[in-house]
Amino acid sequence: MVDLNKLQKFLRPEMVKQGSIVTFVDAGNILVKDFSKKQDGTDVKDVFEIKVRLPNGDEKIASPNKTSLNILQQNWGEETKTWVGKRARIHFSEQLVFCQMKNVMVFAPEDVVPGGEVEVQVD
Repeated sequence: MVDLNKLQKFLRPEMVKQGSIVTFVDAGNILVKDFSKKQDGTDVKDVFEIKVRLPNGDEKIASPNKTSLNILQQNWGEETKTWVGKRARIHFSEQLVFCQMKNVMVFAPEDVVPGGEVEVQVD
């Protein structure tokens, strides 16, 4: 069986599940992207993209949303070069995206639950 997700460059929700751990591979980049339907420059936004390693070893480009960026900055700081090698747990949350409610990925340090609680592992 061939996994066509291996051809995908960008991380998509169906590639991971609730609680999956990813590792940040690089410091990422801020890119300017045009989201307008006609690609005419009427809806240009800055987008942060960063490479992550999935549990199966594949590397994909992720574009964490503002919720994720706020959580990661609060825990790891604003300099993304310090994020390299750190691990984040993926959570799914219903959020408004382009005027539609969607189930989106939220990245948080693996020991932090979005909402401010710390997850405690008991052996």
